Amino acid sequence: SQSQLAKWSIRTNTCEATMNLEKAGPSETLVWAMVNVANNYIATGDSLGLVLLWDPEACILAHRFAHHQADVLSLATDDWGSILMTGGMDGRLATFMASDRGRFVFRRADEIHSHDIKAIAVLPEAGYITASGNAAGELALYEVFRADANEYREKRLFPQGNMMRGGCVVLPGLSPVLQTASVAPSSRVMLCQRDTKLELWYLQHPKASKAVGGNPLPEGQHVLRISLDSGKQGKHIAASAIAPDGQHIAASDDTGTKVFSVQISELQVQRLQSLPEELDAVAARALLFCGDSTLAIAPRATKELTILSLSSGKITGRFKKNKGPVSILASEGEWVAAADLSGVVQVYNLDKMEHHSRVPLGTDDVGASSVVTAMCIDGGRQRLIVALSSRKFVIFDIEARILCENIPSVIPYPRNLIPTFNRVCGLVAPPEGKGKLLIWGHGFLNSLNVQFEWPEGYRPPKKQRTDDELTKGAGYLDKIFWRGYPEMSHIMALHCLEESQWGNQLLKDCKIPRAGVALSKADDPRAMVVTLEVAPSSITDSLPPKFERKKFQSAA
Repeated sequence: SQSQLAKWSIRTNTCEATMNLEKAGPSETLVWAMVNVANNYIATGDSLGLVLLWDPEACILAHRFAHHQADVLSLATDDWGSILMTGGMDGRLATFMASDRGRFVFRRADEIHSHDIKAIAVLPEAGYITASGNAAGELALYEVFRADANEYREKRLFPQGNMMRGGCVVLPGLSPVLQTASVAPSSRVMLCQRDTKLELWYLQHPKASKAVGGNPLPEGQHVLRISLDSGKQGKHIAASAIAPDGQHIAASDDTGTKVFSVQISELQVQRLQSLPEELDAVAARALLFCGDSTLAIAPRATKELTILSLSSGKITGRFKKNKGPVSILASEGEWVAAADLSGVVQVYNLDKMEHHSRVPLGTDDVGASSVVTAMCIDGGRQRLIVALSSRKFVIFDIEARILCENIPSVIPYPRNLIPTFNRVCGLVAPPEGKGKLLIWGHGFLNSLNVQFEWPEGYRPPKKQRTDDELTKGAGYLDKIFWRGYPEMSHIMALHCLEESQWGNQLLKDCKIPRAGVALSKADDPRAMVVTLEVAPSSITDSLPPKFERKKFQSAA
């Protein structure tokens, strides 16, 4: 860097003018962010903590603001140039407003982040809410015109982010994409995915001598650690899956998709070489084993859903009915459901290798303009349960190809159990749960029971019930029961286990361990689950150091 801004002509490909930045000593000043403010100004954020607004025609400095104590890393504005938001290493979010004369004035600066603010977005259509993300992965929602500066530190720790009451809500930065787990129940093997590595764990049979609270717990034995070739370059694994029998695993990163055969007893993992070469270049967004030898692959760049047979080593199906790239898969028996990024859910039949139906999610009362955040199939009843970003669950009858008529087909989230800004990351239907559904996110685990059928000839009223009515049980919903488990937190993955394969003494009336792999029997003795949790201490240790103003000022 030469501590300069240069104005170039695209038509003539020449430099027309330069603008000099301020310097602190012999070091050059770096520009970290630049944004066009409605074609009136060019705003820059630099390594001196300055926000500068330049006149692009005269190439002169129009405004200079020094409201940050460290480097300014991100800038954002609206389409009309009426507001400018800036964020930097000091975790401070500053607001600048355009006056009636077109000049910008400083409005406020609030310290709502603990780490560097890496990105900012202004959303005028949402009432001028600003979304900002920091180096710790947190996302803050900030109401520009209604916020009170004195409340920010309290609002940042607002429990669970239940509402935006004239302030700011900070959501946790946990991601189930780069760190998750899948289970092979019949072989008692768990595949854990973390960043650039895969780990295989064997959950041993419980021993009476290792009892906690009077109940024996299975011990987790670390068997193997697997790294793809691209892991040396720091490329993260984006999707992984393990077959139900534990004999095969699949993993995908930016370079492509690989399938491996696993022999736990011999501690051997070997890549399958007989598969189509095109898979080597297909980066998958989602992977799912539909049985022991059938793998569903959702490419990141195309709308196609590919079905691979491991027994024949060939691609046996290509489904192209999706409206966008597939992000979530669910399978049970001969059915596989695929939800794409446009919010459309398609159901395919693997026995006939054909499209079966599309889930009707486009109506206003179901979930218009919503995206799918989680899915599962209740195999015993042939029902597909879909969780939407519009805070609703949809229950679809797969064989009848319609929304369920004998039970409530659209169920809203109760706000007192699932906070407003929390995402449902997974749904699990226990194989012997008799209408029970487990719903989990990063900071919650809830259960939903739908155990009744409509009386013959009865049709439910159209009146929408309130959240209080739903949770307490009112009218025709008197047999929908919710329950929350507040002791569950920092969940990255959850899977159901069959009691016949894991022993009937497992975790009855047992408290859940806080570290590592936790097992829970929840409320229903038929609903046994295994969860992957991240301890709060490990999250804190993995974060970059917080910005310390005194230390930074001394170094400067």
